[in-house]
Amino acid sequence: MTVSSYWTRLGILLCTIIIKDASLDLVVNVRNQGGDIYKEEILSDVNEETINLSFESPGDGSTVLLFIDFKNEIQIIQTDVLGEEELTGDPPFMSYCFVTKFIKGDFIPPDAMTKLRQKNPWSIRIPERQLSLSSSESDATHPNSTLDSLLATGKHSDWISPHLKTICKESVTYVNKLDLMSNFHENGNNSESFLRAVRPVIIATSDCSTVTRASGVPCLCSHPVCVGWFPCALKYCRNKGDTGGTVKTYRCGIHTCKSCRNYLFPVNNRFNCL
Repeated sequence: MTVSSYWTRLGILLCTIIIKDASLDLVVNVRNQGGDIYKEEILSDVNEETINLSFESPGDGSTVLLFIDFKNEIQIIQTDVLGEEELTGDPPFMSYCFVTKFIKGDFIPPDAMTKLRQKNPWSIRIPERQLSLSSSESDATHPNSTLDSLLATGKHSDWISPHLKTICKESVTYVNKLDLMSNFHENGNNSESFLRAVRPVIIATSDCSTVTRASGVPCLCSHPVCVGWFPCALKYCRNKGDTGGTVKTYRCGIHTCKSCRNYLFPVNNRFNCL
């Protein structure tokens, strides 16, 4: 694909978001640690039980889509990473999808998301705390998520999430096989469905940063993704009732978080790792 096709795809994505204005729940201005300010657009769908958070990274211009399927407990990171024009042989951009398990307590549910409103849409948002995208990770700063398999997105991946075939249609899609095993067995699938959807990838042990471009050997690519601001939990307050001094609990706001994860995945050669 050419650079022009990349920007055409980006334009289509943005137009789609604008057209679906009725579903647009929140647009926030976020300041990152470097002082850059960028916009995040967050959409939620109560019927589908999904949340869609998208932004353009101020550092390298790559686009990031965080899609959460609460019904199937699946998280999808779709990112288009721009290549470096001065490096001969680099593709203009690479499109990746990283599919992992999602823990429901890491993001407020879609029904709560639809109730959020911004009093000051011009305000600059800074998260209250930093979390891992997976609460099972011990390092909440830049936890690693190693992805060891490729996913064929289509009807054979619907048991993982029916949204994959749309979101990751034009992306190389990586998963961790063991990460998906629990979903597979819980949904009563047969082994044929799993084999058609999940395929092994080439084994690589060397980091791509240590491999020369001319070598053409497989290597382990590293791609960090940070979501700078999102509503990670509901805030509850307490007050005393009118009679009997009974304490009542009610929703009174949200807690906000930042999450970073470093995705590790094997590629055939360094040219496929931007």
